[in-house]
Amino acid sequence: MKTYRLQNSAAFTLVELLVVIAIIGVLAGLLLPAIHRARERARQTNCESNLHQLSLSVIMYQDDHQEALPDWLSTLFPNYIPYGREYVLICRSDNSRGAHGSKPGTEPIPGVAVTMHQYAETNDNESNTMAHPRPRNPRIKACSYLYEFTAAECTWEQWKAALNADVEDVDIDGDGVATWGEVKLYQLRNGDDFTGFSPYDPSVFPIVRCFHHYREGQYQIADSPQAPDWCRGDVETMTINIAYAGNVFRSPSSWEATPWATRK
Repeated sequence: MKTYRLQNSAAFTLVELLVVIAIIGVLAGLLLPAIHRARERARQTNCESNLHQLSLSVIMYQDDHQEALPDWLSTLFPNYIPYGREYVLICRSDNSRGAHGSKPGTEPIPGVAVTMHQYAETNDNESNTMAHPRPRNPRIKACSYLYEFTAAECTWEQWKAALNADVEDVDIDGDGVATWGEVKLYQLRNGDDFTGFSPYDPSVFPIVRCFHHYREGQYQIADSPQAPDWCRGDVETMTINIAYAGNVFRSPSSWEATPWATRK
């Protein structure tokens, strides 16, 4: 009768196992930040793609409406944003998927000037039940983006002082209501106290803004006499925007400070 002797099988010792675990931990620590940054860049690129498509939709709308801008981004659906492409209204960095509004409040970020106060009347989602001179499209349920030319009545408290204007100056349709669209068009064409009441450059004047990248990018505003007093030296969050001219650009949350801002 034959007998077989079992050979000693190779096995990890406890020390070797701990070494392997430590190596895996070091590699994970090196790779995870890179993966996180890659995901951030992918979300930002996707947002810029959405805004580029929205810009083309706005331009087509203007071509069909004697250069007039739409009352809401939801107005573009379904003639200019076709069925199945409503996703261009949602930023991947928006954890609420457009449900919390176009300019949601955020928790404070240490050392960063976060100007994320909410203008609820501009929300282009189903939670906006306010009465508006020209209502939004109820078929669009959610939207991540702030449309600064919306038909909602403007609650920006400082606009009269900043523009040195009153309701009758901006009220294009004569209904006695100063909408965001009317106020911003007047600001674009006539400037404000920041520009010395000179018109703005349409390529840096935003009509659509995304405020959902506040943890993905920051800008340092130059602490120099050339920078405006109200933002000099601030660290501000990044926004991605569509300009009135149709181009997509990045800026600090105070877009007027763009000439003095550098990415951190």
